[in-house]
Amino acid sequence: MQNVLKKFLIKHLGYYTVAAKQLQAVRRIRRKETINVVFYAVNVSTWNYQHLYERLKQNPRFHIYIVLYPSKILPIELRIEEAKGLRAYFDARSVEYIDCDEKGEINIDVNKVINPDILFFSQPYLNTMTPKEGNIHLENKLCCYYPYAFWTAKGVWSYNLPIHNFAWKLFYSTQLHKKDAKRYCDNKGRNVVVTGYPKTDDYLSGHFKDVWKIKDRKYKRLIWAPHFTLKPSMKGTVARSNFLMMADLMVSIAHEYSDCLQIAFKPHPRLKSELYSIEGWGKERTDHYYNQWDSMSNTFVADGEYIDLFMTSDAMVHDSSSFSVEYHYSHNPVMYISQDIEAYKNTLNDFGKKTIDMHYIGKTEKDIRLFIKDQVLQRIDPMKEQRDIFYKQFLIPSHKLSVAEYTYNHIIEALGI
Repeated sequence: MQNVLKKFLIKHLGYYTVAAKQLQAVRRIRRKETINVVFYAVNVSTWNYQHLYERLKQNPRFHIYIVLYPSKILPIELRIEEAKGLRAYFDARSVEYIDCDEKGEINIDVNKVINPDILFFSQPYLNTMTPKEGNIHLENKLCCYYPYAFWTAKGVWSYNLPIHNFAWKLFYSTQLHKKDAKRYCDNKGRNVVVTGYPKTDDYLSGHFKDVWKIKDRKYKRLIWAPHFTLKPSMKGTVARSNFLMMADLMVSIAHEYSDCLQIAFKPHPRLKSELYSIEGWGKERTDHYYNQWDSMSNTFVADGEYIDLFMTSDAMVHDSSSFSVEYHYSHNPVMYISQDIEAYKNTLNDFGKKTIDMHYIGKTEKDIRLFIKDQVLQRIDPMKEQRDIFYKQFLIPSHKLSVAEYTYNHIIEALGI
């Protein structure tokens, strides 16, 4: 009975209490000469804060700390891999960070050592943090969040977790996402600010590195990006990943077209850990399969950052949610793989359904092979015009600033400094 009462009070009174505490925090921060800001970095793929970090860094009033914190739901060996990727990313940019230990755990008590005023999350899930860290974030700090993906899913889990309700600021990509927050979130989206998708700043930069294994452009460049959901992740979701159906097929295609096609295998960061636990796969087979993609003459595994990969490619086949939006920045043809596309679309918000409608749809081996033959190799692309319209309508922010600059301006205004 006590837990039920507690949940009722949090849901119906807690948001007002939090809003009052946040107002007090803003007044306190406004008087401080130094404002301590912490960014949590989970992995390179979901790190959306680089430009905002650089913009805040220009203001000497902010003391900024990046804390490496690989997701706690991963096995230790994969947390170590994520930490290694994060170190390489920040080291390449001469960005200082607080490292994690050899097991991927935070080395310090963030609250005692840094005493942060503002915290930025890479993910909203409490099971990715220790309870101690989660309590620190939600109770007495100004919590902010860029979604780690260009969000396409609908429902409570997408918009109504504790952080969604108790955060000071949620920086969302479009007005359609704000509309969903008003619909699904207990606090009716009172903390949502529409800034645009943070990686837009990268996609519009115009400067991209050729990260492909074969530089000769006579080889067409195809990305295969399978999701990790080999089975439904929760009630109301679908098993989105078609990896098990496509694993041998894509290797075969790479061999068949070795004289004119190269393929980047871009798995979801969690796919490997899922395969480790799947009967018939396990660690040995999974590691061998990944290594195979690095050993073939016209293939490679693409880990970590992917914007350069996208913008220097020719096409993609995938079953990922955020990529169904982000790849449209490339203006290239893209195929979504699904065994039941209508069932999948029923799990999406209105924006997500629009993104899928911009795809060629593949269900069978024949569909995939036809896409590679027509759209990839022969560049036959009847959907290009409608994708370009979608791009202009939804992917370019209505304001004239960069997403980082717009976010920065809002933070400064909201703090009153």
